[in-house]
Amino acid sequence: MRLEVADTSTPRLGEAWGARASSGTPVLVLDPERAMRESWREALTAAGYVAFSAATLSDAIAMIEGDARFVAALADPRMAPHFRRFPLSVPVVYTSDDSRAAVISAGLLTETDHFLPMPIHPAVLRALLDRIAVRRQVLARYGLPEPVESPPLADAC
Repeated sequence: MRLEVADTSTPRLGEAWGARASSGTPVLVLDPERAMRESWREALTAAGYVAFSAATLSDAIAMIEGDARFVAALADPRMAPHFRRFPLSVPVVYTSDDSRAAVISAGLLTETDHFLPMPIHPAVLRALLDRIAVRRQVLARYGLPEPVESPPLADAC
């Protein structure tokens, strides 16, 4: 399975983001399917991110905890129940072929979860990751904790 990306009139996902990519910003991709992890890694790396991947929640926790450089994690909504029991220290953006309403009605996500339906337009993902990064920087600068539940930034993109 390959990552589906909305038409951007460019041959590669990373090229659509161009120079706007946050050079060196780490993003974690968590998906049990190797093909999806590799597809996300390739796209994020091409966009200037440092992409890490994990197949399991325990691998994700080991990579991300204690490393304040991570801006977010991308995951399948099926992972959401695990994050509720063992939350990561970074926001999680869920992606799926299903609609937001479908994953909420299935009980996987809530209205406050970050969600982007596939195919994902590169500019939308870029804007969401930038907003998450800026928000985390501001909170860290003033010593404020990340709110446990907050409105999803994806809706504003």
